[in-house]
Amino acid sequence: MTADRQADYRRALESTYGSVLTRALPGPVHACATCRGAAGNDYKFCPACNGRYGQGKTPRLGFCLYAVKGAQLYRSLFAYKESGEARYVQDARQLIRGVLYFAFADHYRCLEAQEGSVDAWCIVPSLRSTVNTKSVDHALSRIASSVIGDRLPELNLWTTPGEGKRVYQPERLHLVHTPDADRARHVLLIEDTWVTGSNARSAAEALFREGIEKVSILTIARLVDSGYAPAQPLVDRIRDLANTPDSMWACPWTRSGNCPTIR
Repeated sequence: MTADRQADYRRALESTYGSVLTRALPGPVHACATCRGAAGNDYKFCPACNGRYGQGKTPRLGFCLYAVKGAQLYRSLFAYKESGEARYVQDARQLIRGVLYFAFADHYRCLEAQEGSVDAWCIVPSLRSTVNTKSVDHALSRIASSVIGDRLPELNLWTTPGEGKRVYQPERLHLVHTPDADRARHVLLIEDTWVTGSNARSAAEALFREGIEKVSILTIARLVDSGYAPAQPLVDRIRDLANTPDSMWACPWTRSGNCPTIR
């Protein structure tokens, strides 16, 4: 896409979705040091991130947006996975594609500046299903493929049947071995939503166990529950950021939103 078309695309997204796309920038609000969610003023981490994922390797985390439970963006993050071509489903897919497009167009090099070159990408499959699933069959895979193209190969994680609970269970995830998978050293995982992070963390740990050296996780939206009392300062911050176009394009890989120095 040319620079002029990128600019037009950016303006169109701002015009259509500017009031709902709020970058995950906690700013002065006290937020979890790991996932940018509500932690409470006396805690460094939220309950889900407080030492629940073992002491092994840890992935680099990037968050594009905040989504408040019940708000338009929150609904879109579920609507895009529906079958059919209803207008609201198409709109949700267009929104997700736009967020991913500029996360790559503007900030792919930001990730590489911090973690080195990326060798492959993969969608985080859902562990809430009680049957086998494949990451390449996920609705987000089709959208991400249209953004990434042939820049990077896509890997496939499949899940074994389970109870469908939102818990840390990396043993249910398995990498499909291909030449691209066997060559990969740094994998970018793409997740649509982060609540507790159990799915994404499970996928990262599964890749580490397969011999992948580095894993980075790009999450489209960190969900925030406005009914959770410790989250209220964060909800207020999100409302303050609404309708501020500059915040829409902030770097997902830093808490400040400023891009790291590109070497």
